[in-house]
Amino acid sequence: MKALISALSGTPSDKDLDKAPDILRGRPTFAPQSKSEIRDLLKPALSTPCTCDHCASMDYIDHWSLCDSKKHLFEDLQIPPRRRPLFRDDRRPFNALYLARATVKYFARRVDRLEASQQTAIEYLQTMFGDEAFIEALDMDDCRNVDQGLMLEIVKNLARAFFFDEVKIDQFRWKEGYSRLVEKKGVWMFTLHPTAFDTEVPSSKATQRIGTILHELTRMFLLMNACQTCTWASKDNVNTLGRGRAWHIIAKAIEEIGSGLLHLEHIDLRRQASLLVDVQDGLDHPSLHDLRIYAFEYLVTVKHEVEDRLPAKYEPEDLLGADLEDMLTLKTARDDDD
Repeated sequence: MKALISALSGTPSDKDLDKAPDILRGRPTFAPQSKSEIRDLLKPALSTPCTCDHCASMDYIDHWSLCDSKKHLFEDLQIPPRRRPLFRDDRRPFNALYLARATVKYFARRVDRLEASQQTAIEYLQTMFGDEAFIEALDMDDCRNVDQGLMLEIVKNLARAFFFDEVKIDQFRWKEGYSRLVEKKGVWMFTLHPTAFDTEVPSSKATQRIGTILHELTRMFLLMNACQTCTWASKDNVNTLGRGRAWHIIAKAIEEIGSGLLHLEHIDLRRQASLLVDVQDGLDHPSLHDLRIYAFEYLVTVKHEVEDRLPAKYEPEDLLGADLEDMLTLKTARDDDD
């Protein structure tokens, strides 16, 4: 973790940026490492009102107060068994949290309920990640010898397995600098740094690189498909990097479910480091409820303080991947019990 969120002092040169960990994106600011520094950074969460679709549910139901430009309904992205929802132009863009929860449901389904192309993609990835020769090559200090055409298929199949095949990817290149997906003259290029890895995390270099790909695919999937004009979208649900509340919901589910799905021991999308640098840069403003859903409440305070400040009727297991309709039914039932 130290190496991941280490400091870059002053204004970085282009050469410095190429050496910077991808997650920092060349930030010149210092990310805290000690428990006390992290706690101080996240302390505002104790008093920050939560704007998620559970805590502020009525604002999401009254859609015109949520978005001036479009009517968003959670029914826009239903996930029927063995089918993939259509991303129709008349329904795009989607509310970020509705999109995030639908995405989790899409790849968290039982195997017998997966859509055919999704299942084919998962089987392909299981085969490749079970190939010792491929994993050994991807685990090298410098993996430029791994065929770029093969890596393009890996990235495309990850998008097909997790993101409805709704992330545009035309080419893949090993390239020093930021690992990212960018568009140039109508061509979407995924570039991955061939020598960037963190020696201070337990993950292998191969799984770090797979995690970096999934980190970027999640971010770009939201920027391509989530509504940017909804209330709270730019600040909380998406943010300008595509790494807000919706990103954390999907990323946490990928870490918890994706490793088993892909037959990998571990997948790390660097959620904690991302949260810390984005909070410090003013791009993310998590509430205490958010930290609990992310499983990061331990970073800010001791357990009894957290429990004293959270609404007793809302439990984290009610939230991840839940439909808004389910949450409203739950809330109504609990209110009636009270």
